[in-house]
Amino acid sequence: MLKHTLGFLLDRAIRAADALSEQNRGESCYARCWNSGAAGGGTVLVGGDYQGGGDTPRANALWMDATANIAANATQDGRGGKVILWSDDATRAYGSISAAGNQAGGLVETSGHYLDVAGI
Repeated sequence: MLKHTLGFLLDRAIRAADALSEQNRGESCYARCWNSGAAGGGTVLVGGDYQGGGDTPRANALWMDATANIAANATQDGRGGKVILWSDDATRAYGSISAAGNQAGGLVETSGHYLDVAGI
């Protein structure tokens, strides 16, 4: 359930598990995901798309480890990318997220019915 539009580096495992059924889908993120580019940041979707819309399947719950790092930055010139952490129920994001750019910043959305972003 991790979607990207530019190259990315994954140096630890990302676990995405369908817990008991399609209705009880959950995601965990223990990763360093780099989706940055010289001309602009990319797109990283974990658990769903912007405000739960689009065709991306949505997670019921999402947990991002404190050691996880997601970046969708413009490294030289351009706009920051898009990073979405979405779940329909509980989203717990404790790691580092960035979508910075030289021309304009990007978009970071952390969303869920219950949201805990302590440490971001």
